[in-house]
Amino acid sequence: MIKWLTENGVNFKLGYRVTDLNFKDSGDTMFVDRIQYVKDEIHQQIQLKEDDLVLVTIGSMTADSSLGSMHSAPKLITDKKDGSWKLWENIAKVSPEFGRPFVFDSRVGESKWESFTVTFQGDTFFSLMEQFSGNAAGTGGLVTFKDSNWLMSVVLAYQPNFIDQPENITVFWAMDCFRITRGTSSIKNG
Repeated sequence: MIKWLTENGVNFKLGYRVTDLNFKDSGDTMFVDRIQYVKDEIHQQIQLKEDDLVLVTIGSMTADSSLGSMHSAPKLITDKKDGSWKLWENIAKVSPEFGRPFVFDSRVGESKWESFTVTFQGDTFFSLMEQFSGNAAGTGGLVTFKDSNWLMSVVLAYQPNFIDQPENITVFWAMDCFRITRGTSSIKNG
């Protein structure tokens, strides 16, 4: 993807942290006028033209994520170390159209999720899942086991999933979205 985008004129800059977007209102349209960022602890900005395209990742389900292992659980991060939450909070101050980040970033316990990958020798699991779901690997979306306690979902990507993945190895990705029950109502997060 990066190779294709670069070949088509996208200029990637790594090591930059976007801290805010400045908006300009031209009547019935609002657009990003400047990008505020930090590079090597120096605050800088990029002035944009009206026809520039800006794609922004704001606080997301992978912001402030952490990794676990076979022997330790991932750490729960609640202090918004990832700059995308702060960026979303700054953008949300501009207009209610940009959402309410505090619904998510101040209630981590109610919006967290876990994901994991599983590696197999052979394709037995893939064959069984394809029979169960009716989707060949790489053609369908998530398969959610709605009756599981964790709303477990599995994604069978087209194989090989990784560069240089051995021919007899299959890998799938899965996640769970915790189900929180209060009284008689059930809140499903994910």
